[in-house]
Amino acid sequence: MESERPAHSTTSLANLSNELILLILSNFCLHCRQGPRETPHAYLPATGQQRHDPSWYALDVSALHSMTLVSRRFLPLAQETLYHEFIPGYGDSWHSTEYNWFWRLEPFLRTVALNPDRAALVRRVHININLLNAAAEVQAETHLALLEDIAQARGIELSDFVGPFRDLRWGDQYRPSASEIVGMLLACLPHLKTLSFSAGAPCLRVLASALRAIGVSTLPIETLDIICCDETLRGRLDGVLELAVPTIRSLYIDICDGTGLKSLAPVFPSLRNLCITNSRLSGSDLASFLSRCASLETFSYESVSMDGDLLSSDAVAHLIGNKETLQTLHLDIPGNTTSTAELTASLRGFPVLRNLLLSSKLLYHGAGEPVEDGDVLTRLLPPSIISLQLAVASDAEAGVLPRLASGLLHLAQAASRGQFPRLKRVSCDTEQRLDDGLDVLFAAAGVDFGYHGWAFHDGVRRRFRESSPARSTTPVDSDDESYYF
Repeated sequence: MESERPAHSTTSLANLSNELILLILSNFCLHCRQGPRETPHAYLPATGQQRHDPSWYALDVSALHSMTLVSRRFLPLAQETLYHEFIPGYGDSWHSTEYNWFWRLEPFLRTVALNPDRAALVRRVHININLLNAAAEVQAETHLALLEDIAQARGIELSDFVGPFRDLRWGDQYRPSASEIVGMLLACLPHLKTLSFSAGAPCLRVLASALRAIGVSTLPIETLDIICCDETLRGRLDGVLELAVPTIRSLYIDICDGTGLKSLAPVFPSLRNLCITNSRLSGSDLASFLSRCASLETFSYESVSMDGDLLSSDAVAHLIGNKETLQTLHLDIPGNTTSTAELTASLRGFPVLRNLLLSSKLLYHGAGEPVEDGDVLTRLLPPSIISLQLAVASDAEAGVLPRLASGLLHLAQAASRGQFPRLKRVSCDTEQRLDDGLDVLFAAAGVDFGYHGWAFHDGVRRRFRESSPARSTTPVDSDDESYYF
C-alpha cells in the first residue's frame, strides 16, 4: 500500500499575518528603517544617486503605493507605512533629474487635510527648496481654491488664517503662496515629530499668528532639522519656533554663524540633543545659546573655521550649566590651540559624561605640549566614561600616531587596573593601524577596541547646489497618492 504523502502547504503574501506584512513594508520606509535615532540631514546616506537615474526615495514610495492597489486587505497596511513621512528629495535623492517636483506639496496637503486618519499617521516632513520652488510656480488661484476647500471641510474661517499673510503683504494684491500651503500642512498634522528644512527656504514664511487664528496653539514637533541657519531664520520660521519650542528635544543645525544662532528662540526648555555642524561660532555665540539650554544630554559641534576664537576648553566651559545631565560630547574644532591641561580640567567636572568623541588635534596639536604625553587620555577622561572615539585628521603630522598609540596604551593599562570601571568601547578613526598589542590589552581589561569612525561617518557632506524643479505638462490627478511622494 502506497504511503500517504504529507500535504505541502504553500506560503504566499496573502497567507502572511498583518504583523509580517508590516515588517516587510517597513523596508521601504526610512522612518521605519532608521528607527528612533534619525540621521541629521547634514549627513547624506552614501547611495550614489545618479542624476539620470530615478530617485531612490521615489522608487521606495512607489513600491508602497503599488501595495495600496493590490487588495482591500493590503490597502490600510500599506497606507499606514506610506504616510509615516513626506520627505521628497531626502538625502542625495534630489540629485535625480528624473524626479518631477511640480504639484507634489498641494495634493499631499489636500489628502491629509481631508482625511484625518491619514494625517494622524504622518511623523516626519522634509521641506526641500525644490519643493518650494515648484509650489511657487503654481497659480495663486489654484492655491486659494485648495485652501478654501480645506477650510470648508475642516470648519474654519479661511479669512482668519490668511489674514496675517495678507497683512504681511500690504500694498500688493494678496496672492497665497507656498507659505500658506506649508502653514496649513503643519496645522493638519497632529502627530508630526520631525520637521526639517533645507537650503534656507528663502521663499517660506510660517506665521504663528495664522496658526493660532485657526486654533493651533502648539506644534508637537520633537526634532527640528535646519540646513543653513542665517539671520533671517527667525522671520521665516517664527511659527514653528514659537509653537514647537516647548516640545523640541533635538535640534540639528548645519551651516550656521553667530547671527543665525542668535535669531533662534530665547529658550529651549525641553532640548536634550544639540548638534551644530559645518559652522563657525565664537565663544560668546556658543555661550549665549547654551545659556538657553538647561538640560542637554548630547552636544555635538563640528567647526568649519580654522581661525575662530572658540577653543575646545571654552566649549566645555560653556556647557557647565549642563554638567549634571550631559552624557555625550562630540567636539571637532580645527586649528584648536587649547592646552590639554585646560581641556582635562573642564571634562573631569562632568559627573555623568558617558560618551566622548574628540579629534586628535585637540590632544596632540603640538602647541607647547611635551612629547612624552602618554598619560593624556588617562588624565582627560572622567570616571563615568563608557565609550571613547578618536578621529585622526588626514593631514595630521606623522608624529601624532606614535603619541596616540602611547596614549591608548596607557589607557588600556589604566583600565586593567580598574581606573575606568565603566569603560566598554574605544575606537580610533585612522587609516593606519596602530600597535596590534592594543587589541589584546584592551580585551584583557574587558574593553572592545576597534577602528570605527564618527557617528554617521558613512555619509558624505551635502552639496549645496539645488537642482531646478522639473516642469510638468501632464494633467495631474490630485487623488493619485503616488504623485505627491
